[in-house]
Amino acid sequence: AAVHMMEKISRYYTAHEPSSPIPLLMQRAKRLSSMDFMGILEDLAPSAMNQLQNIAGSAAGTKGSGSNGED
Repeated sequence: AAVHMMEKISRYYTAHEPSSPIPLLMQRAKRLSSMDFMGILEDLAPSAMNQLQNIAGSAAGTKGSGSNGED
């Protein structure tokens, strides 16, 4: 339901306010809505991933790469 509303908002702004950045932001919000927290963080602030790994330990953000010796 929320994604449908974002699509309606995007269509409205495309038709009535063509210079508005809202349609672009709605597209990004729709894409982010299907991601988990780590995916969103990586998309919005890729450089923050190293800091998160330092804070949470080496297992944070590895996405099963096996770099921590566990899988």
